[in-house]
Amino acid sequence: DEPHSTLPPTKGDYKFPPISLLMDNNESLQDDPKEIQDNVNRLYQTLLEFNVIQPEDNIHVDANLGPTVTQYTFTPPSGVKLKNITSLESDIALKLKAESIRIEAPIPGKDKVGIEIPNKNNINLVFILSLHFVI
Repeated sequence: DEPHSTLPPTKGDYKFPPISLLMDNNESLQDDPKEIQDNVNRLYQTLLEFNVIQPEDNIHVDANLGPTVTQYTFTPPSGVKLKNITSLESDIALKLKAESIRIEAPIPGKDKVGIEIPNKNNINLVFILSLHFVI
């Protein structure tokens, strides 16, 4: 049996979709560096404004881009209670102009807090690169 790259047009009452729907897609995660840096700056300023961090704490915020959200992570200063951060969820969402956010405090297995913000453009990660049917 030879593999085929096309399907029969129908089987019973079911009509198969055209094989052209399954195309190679080289799309990758595309980030907007300005948007990410703006969010890092807004998050940092918000944490300062609500006295979660101080300028001398030397906090570094990392951004981890995902298909639907970007997670901004940082290590809170010693002595800061996690509830002081999680209680700011609505305030942080407002400052970041985000529809909603999710705070993961702490990130399991790490000494970091994660704040997830939905990406403006979601990215579809499910691509079918090739398909062969044996009929």
